[in-house]
Amino acid sequence: ACTKKNTMGSDPNAEIPEWMGIDFRELQCIMYEFNCAVVLSLIYCCLPHMPGYFAPLALGLSMGGAVENGAEFGGGMANPIFVMARYLRGELRGVAAFRYAALLVVGTIWGATLAGMIYGFKVNAYPVKADGVSEVSTFFAELLYSFGFTLVYLVVTKRREVSGAKYAGAAVGAFYTAATIVPAVGVANPALACLALVNGLNGASGFVDHLETSWMFFAGPVAGALLASK
Repeated sequence: ACTKKNTMGSDPNAEIPEWMGIDFRELQCIMYEFNCAVVLSLIYCCLPHMPGYFAPLALGLSMGGAVENGAEFGGGMANPIFVMARYLRGELRGVAAFRYAALLVVGTIWGATLAGMIYGFKVNAYPVKADGVSEVSTFFAELLYSFGFTLVYLVVTKRREVSGAKYAGAAVGAFYTAATIVPAVGVANPALACLALVNGLNGASGFVDHLETSWMFFAGPVAGALLASK
């Protein structure tokens, strides 16, 4: 995901130092993606404590900022479906893709833990199907949002004619803001579906019960990203 250009010193051709087999440039990428996941998760968990009109804007700003500020690290993925899309397009090796996806999930759980320390785990947000909306409808809504979200990301960060533009973060942030205006859909992030492990439910057993009615928050984003990657 990261370029190998050395930006840490005056000589771009100088050897990049390594730590445990990972060069510092790659380590910088890893920490950035992890921190983005923590911030996005923290904001999502705290949505019930924000004014309704501010919540989608906060999510959009955090996602857009992650992409814009992470451009020099390789695109600022901050979402497992972006990792998967780049892997399917041959831009990430399998080991690297797994590492990034796993770190994003761990960062999401850690962000939820921090939010729980602030407000309490029982009152923080996690994806759940809206009343009166079927599971199938929610799945297709997640698929549609994730398809558009991934496609926008790939276009503004990877296409040669626009990848150097300054509006990549704005485009991604605007799309995510629009998607999350609709209650209980538009999550477009399978890592956030893991928030039920720590928020509002009774541990692992509650999470398993939750999966029976919330599988679409995992399956929908994955299916949408698969379609967008073709």
